[in-house]
Amino acid sequence: MRWIIRILFLGLLVMEILARYGVIFEITPDYSWLGLMLTVGGIWLIIELLRLPWWLKLIVFGMVLLDASSDMFHLYSRFDNWDRLLHFLGGAVAGLVAARVVHDLVRKDWLAFKKVTLGIFALAVLMAAFAGVLYEFQEYMTDVHYLHYQKQLGDGPDTVDDEMLNIYGAIVTTGVYSLILYKKRDPYHLETRN
Repeated sequence: MRWIIRILFLGLLVMEILARYGVIFEITPDYSWLGLMLTVGGIWLIIELLRLPWWLKLIVFGMVLLDASSDMFHLYSRFDNWDRLLHFLGGAVAGLVAARVVHDLVRKDWLAFKKVTLGIFALAVLMAAFAGVLYEFQEYMTDVHYLHYQKQLGDGPDTVDDEMLNIYGAIVTTGVYSLILYKKRDPYHLETRN
């Protein structure tokens, strides 16, 4: 399954590169091809570095594909709240990935919290929020150094709204993840550790 997910990421990246140069079809995305390529490549690199189950990598790919499709098929410009929805969903997926990573670190005793479930929740939300900041930074860098005008990055309130929706999405999934740990009585759910 790992190779299937790699082929999916590679296929999407190659398709974006070929579409950028009009080799396979001519589409003008709502934002930019470079932004799409950086997103796919960056997220692919991150999930390759992490030990994640195949189903979680597939969810991440699904989110990346939804973002790319939304840009290529102009869903961002057609639907007023589409960007907001995708920031919420992107934050939710980032939160789920972060919760899994933090939980794995706790299970391996590489990370310890006095209240484990609360620690997993808090650190995972912070990690997902940081991922959202990196995404906004990529938008800024693409606008400034590639497009040379503001297209992807919105105004101040839009950027803050994007970040808040990323955080809300992360709170939902990390909250559910933490609640499942608590209910399952995972051995690392609430004990005090010194």
